[in-house]
Amino acid sequence: MNEREVVLKDSGEVVGHACGLCGTVYSDRAPDGIAARCCLCSVCGREGKVWHGKDMPRRDHRACWERQERERRAAEDAKFRVPPPEGMALDETWTRFVSWADHGPQDGYFPNVGDLLAWCEEEGVEPPLWVHRCAPRHLAVDADSVIESACDEMHEDAAGDCDRTGLQELLDAWCEAQEVTSWDAEPGVAVPVRRPESEAGRAAE
Repeated sequence: MNEREVVLKDSGEVVGHACGLCGTVYSDRAPDGIAARCCLCSVCGREGKVWHGKDMPRRDHRACWERQERERRAAEDAKFRVPPPEGMALDETWTRFVSWADHGPQDGYFPNVGDLLAWCEEEGVEPPLWVHRCAPRHLAVDADSVIESACDEMHEDAAGDCDRTGLQELLDAWCEAQEVTSWDAEPGVAVPVRRPESEAGRAAE
């Protein structure tokens, strides 16, 4: 162990202990063994000048300290994460359309959570904890429907004589060029909107 006694020169009295690696001195009132553990990394268990943060940049084990900080923050965040409703998945990274049924000027659809919060603030409405994620529905035209409609007044087998594949390729290319997209609420996926009161209180501290 890298621990050394701190002795008064005149009396020889032991008044504390020092870490043999970094030289930090601990008084005799400090917990037993603290000097020996001073530069013992609590993450990897190896000795070395342990990284203590940005104020001591020349110390070792910076990666261990950063890993410990990430794990600590993740554990704290997990305590305040909004749980998804039962039977639903939670998407915390979604940035597109969301749906809050029966709210807002567009039948409950908002371009993103930020717009929903802005609307809530303007209207004095308390925002929900979560809303439904929306899935894109792109414009599509079915060649069979077009052919059946076009041949409705023609002879009985007219639709069967048409090139369905060629028409569908043309329709698909045309639809893609229109850049028309609708959004439908996904019943099984929730998007968090605001933090629970416990977390909001913690952030304000």
